[in-house]
Amino acid sequence: MKKIFKKRSLPIIIILTAALTLFLLQGCATSPKSMSDDMGEQVNHNTQERLNERINEYWSAKVKSDYKKTYEYECAELRNYETMPMYYGKKLAKGDPKRGQYKIIEIKATDEENVYRVSLRVPTEVALPIGTGGHMISIPVKELWLFENGDWYRKSLNYKSPNEDILNEIKEDQRKKNKQ
Repeated sequence: MKKIFKKRSLPIIIILTAALTLFLLQGCATSPKSMSDDMGEQVNHNTQERLNERINEYWSAKVKSDYKKTYEYECAELRNYETMPMYYGKKLAKGDPKRGQYKIIEIKATDEENVYRVSLRVPTEVALPIGTGGHMISIPVKELWLFENGDWYRKSLNYKSPNEDILNEIKEDQRKKNKQ
């Protein structure tokens, strides 16, 4: 029988075969939980796990009044409009109530891709009636969490973008013109 390969070529064949096998198996390792977001960015995450983690990190910091940390969890829209000193100043100007241990009630996907609605109950100290000292009342909180820039970020339902006023004025002007 005639030799097809020389002894020196055997290690090369083994290396090439191993490389080809690894290349072909690489596609099998892709997680089925991967999905693409609006920007075509590859989103590979266990939605519920990572979202829960981010919510807990945010609210743990908020209970401790660590607004420098909570600012990092706010959506890009808010961070682009409000600098850290503005954000921190607004929180202090409103007064910083004591908060107890929060409880996540519901995390629910919205119709919008990569946007979840989160409902919580947060024990918060309030003075009722005024001057009687603090009483802890469990306050319902609703917020949105968006997947952007590779992670989850909070968007308060109370936050109003400064652009909303301008857009509303433009819409109102258009309505008036249409009526004429």
